[in-house]
Amino acid sequence: MVTAVAHLYNGTVLNIANVAAPPAYQALMERLGNATLPTRPPGKLARWQRWWNKKRGRPATADVGVLASLLAALRDATAAALSEHPLPNRSLIDRVAVTYPSMPALAREDIADALSYAGLRNWLGDSGGFQPHHVVEAQAAFAGNGHGLCPSQRPQHMPTLPPKKRWEPLTLLLLGGENATNGQFLDTLRSALAAASPSSSPPTMDIATVADPTFAAARGMAFLGSEVNKEL
Repeated sequence: MVTAVAHLYNGTVLNIANVAAPPAYQALMERLGNATLPTRPPGKLARWQRWWNKKRGRPATADVGVLASLLAALRDATAAALSEHPLPNRSLIDRVAVTYPSMPALAREDIADALSYAGLRNWLGDSGGFQPHHVVEAQAAFAGNGHGLCPSQRPQHMPTLPPKKRWEPLTLLLLGGENATNGQFLDTLRSALAAASPSSSPPTMDIATVADPTFAAARGMAFLGSEVNKEL
């Protein structure tokens, strides 16, 4: 499932729309999730094919076509939902802030081309200075729920996950997504965390779900987009 959230100028945050992921998207995510990071960039032929497809008005690659179709569906659902609210320019959706799963094989270029093919622009692409241009779902969900931000609440202080050379006990695990409260998932998660702990008695951890786990990451990106918009 993919979701959209609007952060209005008056500070109101609206859960706008959600679209079920079609089988083609689910298959793509499964394949990319199990793939490794490419060891070298695409060759000249692949680059030329990508350019030629875009020149002819087609998706740059088959994967881009799958991503673009889902983005277009979410764009249309968002436009329909916004039409029910008395907002200015409510039918105009051309710039968005997008977050996506942290997968090494999911190329940023594919995200950019999918947005372009769906008739959208990346709001973060116009940000400058220390503003991030790409934010993965985990970072967005934490920021959207008040974690990993400095007191000034500036978006350049989005949470990061630096590499650790030693075991550092987790104290908070924030869950998001439509299956965050699934009992079987929670049991499996607790078992995995216990197995990963180097001690015989794993430390107590607060496993919490956000107020609305389905929209957790989208709400974080809506916040970030609104902050970037203030500086444009």
